[in-house]
Formats: sequence, C-alpha cells, structure tokens
Amino acid sequence: SPHPGREVWSVSYRCAGHTLQLVVNHALKEPKIDKALSAARGLVKHIKKSEPASIKLKEKQKQMGTAEHKLIQDVAVRWNCSYYMIEGLLEQRWPVVATLSDPEVTQRGKQYLDLKNDQWILLGELKEVLKPCEQATDVLSGQSYVTASVLPPLLKGLLKSTQNKSFDSAAVNIFQNSAEEEIMSRWQPEVSAFQEDGKNVSLIAAALDPRFRKLKFLSPEDALKLQVRVQKDALDLKREQRSQLQQATVGQEASASPPIKKRSVLDTLLGTDSEEEDCNENIDQGGDGENET
Repeated sequence: SPHPGREVWSVSYRCAGHTLQLVVNHALKEPKIDKALSAARGLVKHIKKSEPASIKLKEKQKQMGTAEHKLIQDVAVRWNCSYYMIEGLLEQRWPVVATLSDPEVTQRGKQYLDLKNDQWILLGELKEVLKPCEQATDVLSGQSYVTASVLPPLLKGLLKSTQNKSFDSAAVNIFQNSAEEEIMSRWQPEVSAFQEDGKNVSLIAAALDPRFRKLKFLSPEDALKLQVRVQKDALDLKREQRSQLQQATVGQEASASPPIKKRSVLDTLLGTDSEEEDCNENIDQGGDGENET
C-alpha cells in the first residue's frame, strides 16, 4: 500500500444489528427455552384468535387493575419480537391465567395452554438476560448517528451482562454461555486485546469519539497502545497532507510565467525614469555587443 496503516479505513464493515440478531437466535435454540417460547406462542395465539377470551381478558385486567395492553404475537425469526411477547405475557400473567381458568371462555381441553410454573420462571429470567440485547439492538439500529464507535464499549457491556449473574434456570445459564461464545467468535477484533498490526476499525473509531476517549472498555495497556496508534496515524496523515501541498505549490510555481511589466498611459506620456533606464540598458547591451565584435 502506498500509505502504510491507511488501509484500515477501507475495510468492509458488516451490519452489527444483523450480527447481534444471529447471536441471540443461536442462543435461543436451547431446547427448554425453545419449548417455553413455543408454549407462550400457542397461549397468545389462542387468546388473540378467540373473541370471548379477548373480551374476558379485558374484564380480568380491569378487575385486577392491570394495564389494558394487548398481548403481542411474536415472529419466530425475530428474537426481539419474542422479547416483547414475553414482556407482555409476564405483565398480564394473572389476568391471562384467570381467563384460561374461566370455563365460560376456555374449554376444559384448552386449559393445558397455561404455562407451567417453571416455564413462567424461565421466561422471567429470559426477559432479564434479553433486556441488554434489546437495548443494544435499539442503539445499533439508529439512523441519525454513527454506530461504529459505539460497538466496542457496547459489546464489552453485553459480555459483562452475561458474566455477572447466575440464574435458577439452567437453560438461561446455558443461553448466557452460548451468547458469550457467539459474541467472542463473531466480533473477535472488537472484543479481544488490541492488535497493533490488526484492522481495529471500530476501536480506532471509539478512540476518536469524545464519549469514549478514556477507553474504559479496554485494559490500561491496550488503551495506551490504541492512543499511540491513533496519534501515529494522525501524524502520518498530517505529513502526507503537507507533502501533497508542497508538491502542488512547487508545480504551480514551475508552470507560472514571469510577470510582464506593464506601463501605464501616464508613464508613456511623461517619459518616466524607468522608461529611460530601460532604453539606456538596451543601448549599453548593444554597445557591449559591438565591442565584443
């Protein structure tokens, strides 16, 4: 490359929001989590499709003083829809249970739709671990600001959220471990130690972002290395710009012709000293030529 170190700015950059979607979808494949989500989908689908059940749910919401929100049906390919479904179900748990227990609207053969107690617990814990991912998705989906510099501190925050707490549900702990492994695998340059010869695009972007200038998401050693790298790149860029400016200036001077001395009308009419000197100079030059001859 004609500009060593500058190639870092031209690397391709994948969609972080889509990558996070893949990370969470992979972790949600844990069998017990998948089964609990399927049961939740069936429950929501039943109430939304049954007009008597929907009416009864509103009655129970009023009786219990619960917010009169509608249940949300998720889309299997989008995990954040599953998060909103879980959030809504947990909020409406007791009105939903009361609706399913009411023989006026729920046939005895349909009462199996209610979730088991351990599934309610699992969904509650799953909501807690999905919350940071939902917030991260919201940040990465922003259209009015640059997200490249946000990625390193955001990923460190997600990793921290998966490491700081253990849950009663083994399935949720497995989810956390799986999500951590996926993040480490898919974003290796962003979450590993700073590599001086690596393409640390998002790390450099974060170092240039005033919000993260202290680089708290890095170890002190890596933060120092990154600061040195950014300063070096800035100096190299400045030298390159200065060199280009000097070359352009030299080129302009070389191509420019000597200025032609213009005489004003007043000089011509008055016969100025400068005109006389020019004439004498020409005569002297002519005389010298004759002597030499």
